[in-house]
Amino acid sequence: MSTDLSQIERLIRIGKFSNARFQLLQIKPRLLPREELSIYANLTRRVGLLARSAKALRPIIHQNSRT
Repeated sequence: MSTDLSQIERLIRIGKFSNARFQLLQIKPRLLPREELSIYANLTRRVGLLARSAKALRPIIHQNSRT
């Protein structure tokens, strides 16, 4: 897990959801490596960014449904 996502995980664990949400909104999911997208999606879900979570996983879901 990248350092940024690890730090955001820590923020969530200590209850600083607004700080975690702000940091997650600064990350562009399309620039993340594929293996980190599920971690990113899980973190966004945990802070209430459900639409962003689903949107981050869309390329993976649609790619898998085509094959």
